[in-house]
Amino acid sequence: MGRQSEPIINHFSHQHPLHLTNPQPSRVCSACKQTLETEPLYTCRSPSCTTFSLHLKCSHLPHRITHPCHHNHPLSLLPKSHNPNGVFACNACGNTGDGFSYNCKDCGVSIHVVCATLPLCLSHQSHGHQLGLVFASPYATGGFRCDVCGVIEGGKCWLYRCGSCGFDAHLSCATSKDSYCRFTFIPYGDPDQFSVIQ
Repeated sequence: MGRQSEPIINHFSHQHPLHLTNPQPSRVCSACKQTLETEPLYTCRSPSCTTFSLHLKCSHLPHRITHPCHHNHPLSLLPKSHNPNGVFACNACGNTGDGFSYNCKDCGVSIHVVCATLPLCLSHQSHGHQLGLVFASPYATGGFRCDVCGVIEGGKCWLYRCGSCGFDAHLSCATSKDSYCRFTFIPYGDPDQFSVIQ
């Protein structure tokens, strides 16, 4: 917070200068892959590159972090996956992605930048207790049934869980605006969430 927004930046992820512009609903952030409807953004104005854009907050993502999901090694910010097709499978949500990721090359861990900044606990209208972010299913099968949508998740995805009641929720169900999640967004680099490595 309080960070000055420069009108033009050079970002490690892109070969051309990026210019600060007003929100543009038709643009998608190259880092988080979310639309740029309400926030200022940096865009590339090079005629050969018309689609590269970054949210202001995504332009400030730390290059290396330690995250509670992976204590073995730091995670490095990659603008593109090491995979030949540029796509990675997120170890948090299980979905594929082609945006920026936090990655441990030694262990093969890749996490969407959005997943890496999820709150460690939140409240949800469908359950009376706080739900904590859990990095592995507590069940022997490795899966769980989401108590918000009822769908069984068979993968090794993160989930939000109430340990005392056994209430489980998909990341997307627990954080969706449509499912009445109540949490305060934790900005990138919050020391209570993960540590930035200089």
